Amino acid sequence: MSGILLLSLSYLSAITGLCLRSPSLAQVPPLSLLGGYGLCSYLHVELLPLALVSVGVLHAIASVELLTARFASAPRGYRLLVELFRLTTWLLAGHLLALTVVAYTL
Repeated sequence: MSGILLLSLSYLSAITGLCLRSPSLAQVPPLSLLGGYGLCSYLHVELLPLALVSVGVLHAIASVELLTARFASAPRGYRLLVELFRLTTWLLAGHLLALTVVAYTL
């Protein structure tokens, strides 16, 4: 489920990025449906990064937890690698969320 939302937000981010790269594209459908350059700019720079970080972190954590559950009965070496991957994912997710909070509060 998080992958579908992440894909949709990534597509919107790419579309608005193209709009910022070439402002004349804001007049061409489907980009013109976004409301022009101003809305493209707001979405790409302000709204989408926060949404992408939030959904991306949830997607990564959900994926690693499913992987951990899948390897619960695997040999010890595999479980160790999965747990190391799980720990790394949680640490990186926490770091990214902390950076996001700092970036949006400054």
